[in-house]
Amino acid sequence: HVSTTGAWSAVQCSCGGTCGGTGAPKATLQAKRFQAAATLLSNGRVLITGGANSGSTALTTVDVYDPTDDCFYANETGLQTARAAHTATAYGTNNAVVYPETFTAPATGNMALRFINATGSAGDIYLTTPTGPISGAPTVQNLAAGSVSGFNSSSAPGGIFVSTYPTANTRVRLFNVGATTGNPRADFTIGSMGANRVGTVVLTPAPSGGSTTGFLVNSCAS
Repeated sequence: HVSTTGAWSAVQCSCGGTCGGTGAPKATLQAKRFQAAATLLSNGRVLITGGANSGSTALTTVDVYDPTDDCFYANETGLQTARAAHTATAYGTNNAVVYPETFTAPATGNMALRFINATGSAGDIYLTTPTGPISGAPTVQNLAAGSVSGFNSSSAPGGIFVSTYPTANTRVRLFNVGATTGNPRADFTIGSMGANRVGTVVLTPAPSGGSTTGFLVNSCAS
């Protein structure tokens, strides 16, 4: 977990001097990085976690981008474990979780998926074709709130990507545990995937005034 509460570290503003202003962005990261992960926080700031430096060494450092100031700040706490090519997901207020990515490349006609339940309570997940019925056992049964499918703290800290899902199965629905009828709590259709056909489906409550209840994070790893 990454703490996003409290004060930023006492470091110079990345813009140098007074932050803010108009025109082209002046912000630069406190630490150069690639294969990092970013997630939007509830306060409108963007959390950028980990990644690797120019020597391909994974990082623990965390930057926070404030669009109001147009500046990056170093977060007061970093990752517990250095990570690169990972997924960061925000849950509610001031809480974000980083999930490492390890997967087997899917065969032709298949895709590799894992699921994160960010809806606030446990649910059963069904992966079907766009018009497919809800029947049989759930694709993922009783996934707890704030959890990733296949999680094991020692052997699978990032959950498990199942690489045998047919690419035609693009509709993801989450129901209350044991329910198969009525309106699902989340109903999301997978759109375009990366060339490796590997992604993380994050299921969420509908935002205020909106209806979208999920999104896909394509994997940059190979």
